[in-house]
Parts: sequence; structure tokens; C-alpha cells
Amino acid sequence: VLESVHEIAGGAHVNLVETLAEKILSACFDDTRVSRVKVRVEKLDIYKDADSVGVEIDRVRESD
Repeated sequence: VLESVHEIAGGAHVNLVETLAEKILSACFDDTRVSRVKVRVEKLDIYKDADSVGVEIDRVRESD
């Protein structure tokens, strides 16, 4: 899982933090041992009046 996250983060530029978070979430669920994923992605120093902007996604694997 960690290697996948490193590949995604070090890969091609992603414009939206939401897209990056979804890619990481998907990579985590590729491992069948993972039942729940919480991903938080932040961009720092985007606006002068905010420390960061970002998104957090929390999902549970659907049972079959």
C-alpha cells in the first residue's frame, strides 16, 4: 500500500486534491486486507489567509 501511495504522489501532476485522494483510496482498497480507508490531502500555502486547503475521505469496503 505504501509503495502505491508513493507512486501516485510522485507521479504525474494532479490538479485536484480530490482526484489525488480518490486515487490513493482506490490503491488502498486494491489490498483485500484493507477494510477501511481514511485519506487526507492538503495543499499548503495556496491562499494568504489560509494555512492549507484540502479534502478528507473516509470509506468502508462494501461487503459482498
